[in-house]
Parts: sequence; C-alpha cells; structure tokens
Amino acid sequence: MLSDLHLPESRRTLAFALVTRRSPWLRRWPPVGRCRCLRGWHGGGTLLRACVEVNPVPYAAAGSWSHRGRCETEWMRQETPATVWCPDGCADQPGIALPRSNARDNLARLLWTRSGGRRLPSTRALDAALARLPRGELHDLCELDPRGPLYLLPTREFVRRLVASIRALGSRRILEVAAGDGFLAGALRRAAPELTVVASDSGAWADPRARMNARERRQLRGVDVPGVRLSGSVLRLDALEAIRRTRPDLVLASWLPPGALLDRLIRAPVRHVLEIGAKDGVTPGAWSWRFAHELCDELEQHARCRLDERPGRELHSRVTLYYGARHPSHARERVRPGDWLWQFRPSSGD
Repeated sequence: MLSDLHLPESRRTLAFALVTRRSPWLRRWPPVGRCRCLRGWHGGGTLLRACVEVNPVPYAAAGSWSHRGRCETEWMRQETPATVWCPDGCADQPGIALPRSNARDNLARLLWTRSGGRRLPSTRALDAALARLPRGELHDLCELDPRGPLYLLPTREFVRRLVASIRALGSRRILEVAAGDGFLAGALRRAAPELTVVASDSGAWADPRARMNARERRQLRGVDVPGVRLSGSVLRLDALEAIRRTRPDLVLASWLPPGALLDRLIRAPVRHVLEIGAKDGVTPGAWSWRFAHELCDELEQHARCRLDERPGRELHSRVTLYYGARHPSHARERVRPGDWLWQFRPSSGD
C-alpha cells in the first residue's frame, strides 16, 4: 500500500496507507492512527493508517503536510470538519488538529454560527456551497459534526414557502413532532408570528446508538458520534402525547424514521399532517399514500436535505400533505395484492 503513494526519494517521509470501509447509511471518520507519542490505535472503526518513520519537517499550515515537533509525524491531508481533533491519547501531546477542507468549512459557516447555533441560509448560497463540496463530505458533515446531526437543511425560501402553505390551509396551531433541536419550528415562529408553533421530541435519539443498526454500531465502536440535542424550547414528549396536550391543527413531521409513526399521526385527531421526508425509503415510504393525501411538488423544489450533494442535478426531498382524522376528506384506501401500492407494503403487514 505504501508503494502506491509515490513519495519523492529525496526525502524520507512518514506515509499513511489508508484503508476505508463505508456504510451505505453512514460514511465514517475520524481516522484511526498511530504515532510514536500515542499509546495504540485511536479514533475507532473505519479508517486505518499504517505508518513509517520520518525525518522531522517544519510545521506547515492546515491543508498541507505538517509536523508537530515532539511527535515527529506528518499527517497526510485529510478533509475533515473543523472541530475534529485527534484524541488526547498521550501525556506529552494534547492533540493534533487535522487539516480541513475549505469547501466543508464554507458550508459549515453557512449552517452554523461560531457559537454552534443554526443558521438559515439562502437557497442560492446553500446550493453553491454544496456544488463545491467533494462527494461524500455532505453526509459526513451532517452525521458526524459535533454540532449535528442534520437531516433537513432549511433555507429562507423554503421557510417562506412552508409558511405560505400552512396559511393557505387555514391552520393556526402547529406542532412539529420529532423536532430534534427545534430549529425548523423556531424558523416558522420568526417567519409567521401569528402562528402558534410548538416543537416536541421524545429524546430517543439523544443516544446516537438508537439511530444505528447493528452493523453501524460495530463499525463505529469508539467513534464519537453526536446524538440529537433538544433545545430548551422543545417539549420532551412522545408525538402522540404531544398531540393530546397541544391539540394542533397541523402536525409537521420532518425526517421521521421508517416505521409506523407516520400512520399513527395521520390517524390522530388533527386536520393535516405535513410530512417532509426523502425518497427511496430513507424516511417513511409510499405505503402511507394509502391515506388520502396531496403531493406538494412546489414545496419539494425548495427543500434541501443531507442527500442533496448536487442540488442542481437532483433533489431527494419528498413533501406530502395528509388529511388527518379530523379532516372531512380523511380516508384510507384498501390495498390488495396486485395494486401498485402493494409493492411498498412492509413485511410486518398493516
């Protein structure tokens, strides 16, 4: 592996052979490395480095080959988020900052403030930043940055269009369930002060393992994966309990996990359920379309999410308005074998 790096013969240099394994759902860093000052492998899981000794070279700026004197280690350039550090694994060296991708830093500045608060960028600025980002880095940033995780990436235009849709339905009391940090609900409050907007979340994903399957837990053993952090404005309530307490006209559900929760929300005593999800079964799939609904194509065109690496070419969001149990148009289609929807029927049945 080291022979493939084609290092100049004029300098003896520390090289790292990189071996990566990638999960379809989670692309993982940080790297696992070993140098003379660290005791064993650190980081955990999916990126291994084999190293050889070096002659010290002067410390260089981030993004280039660099050296930290006592460690006598050069780090091959890695495109990692701004906040990623090697662990404090040894007494004489508190940690080495890994070089960062400029494109990722630019995107992070659009999404977060310096203090870690969320930003609401324009669609144009977000699309431009995503177009410059190397493929695969958007998912890593959204999933593994300590300020995350992020799923929906709201923009100013999307929030304005969402407010217009809610007003057109005549809804006044809005409940966002599975709201996470409550950022989307907060953006709605600021854009439409006349609406009563409440955010709730069960807190189940505060433990990051709750959103991983068994394979991902094995691969990420020892990796610092952030959990969902609820803000102070988010009610820590199960979705159905939050509906009973707040009695909303419209339930907003963004990036629900696959499962039966969406169907339960549609059956709940509400007029509308507006689901913002993703295509291809990443969030609840087309099986819920057996309930009376409308597809919100115009709103979809303004939605951005963690899957939109190249939004100019392809968008992955899907926005659906369902008629809840309190709406006179609420209905459920009986799906039989051979019907188009039957292919989406979950294995557990209905």
